[in-house]
Amino acid sequence: MPTLNIRIAAGRNFSPQFATDSTGILLNETAVRSMGWTGNVLGRTLATHSNNGHRTTYHVIGVVKDFHFRSLHELITPLVMVQSQSGGTLIVKAKAGDVAGLLRTMQQVWNQYHPEVPFSYSFLNDRFSNTYQSEQKTGLLLSVFAGLTIFVACLGLFGLVTFTTQQRTKEIGVRKVLGASVGSILALLSKEFLQLVGLAFLLAIPLAGYVTHEWLQQFAYRISLEWWVFALAGVLALSIALLTVSVQSIKAALVNPVKSLKSE
Repeated sequence: MPTLNIRIAAGRNFSPQFATDSTGILLNETAVRSMGWTGNVLGRTLATHSNNGHRTTYHVIGVVKDFHFRSLHELITPLVMVQSQSGGTLIVKAKAGDVAGLLRTMQQVWNQYHPEVPFSYSFLNDRFSNTYQSEQKTGLLLSVFAGLTIFVACLGLFGLVTFTTQQRTKEIGVRKVLGASVGSILALLSKEFLQLVGLAFLLAIPLAGYVTHEWLQQFAYRISLEWWVFALAGVLALSIALLTVSVQSIKAALVNPVKSLKSE
């Protein structure tokens, strides 16, 4: 319990000082609630029956705080822990440092007691990571495809802006001769593109919200979708679009109007 930082809510942990702990059990809080027990549950008994009719009675020596011993896809379920001598697995907590040297030392100690059993090990953080390996792969794939989509969209937007500014070269020159500022021309050229991006964003919100909501339903413990997440996505989308449009629009707005009108 101390190694995994599991907290005791009532009673005590297993101890070699108590010979009766061979029939002692620890329950989590969910197990206590599922059995409808209230008040002090220490000393209460549970019985098991084997296939040959053998009956074993266990007594509760402690209750631990609920903790996740499975994936967050699942709710915390009732848990009963017994003291066993047949596990064959050690959970070791060590200081960070010479991991290779630590493993060599652990193997030497292991071989002193169980030379017939091959020494094998795994890291708890790797096991935890493997629990959500599918989510990590999905996140990586979505990030890559999202990046490619944004890049292709920016290329298309840049090409469309370039084509539009070339088509409106004379108009831009006339506006500059009449006193239009660079800022006003930039706003003129950017307005219609930002409107299209804004319209696309409004159409994407319901679909993105639905897909994300359905994905979150796979987890028993999940966050709620907040409005600011979509607002932030919209601001980022408009900012990327504005940056893409501004590059070509500013270039067109800074062209000498004499050259613009002469080219026509």
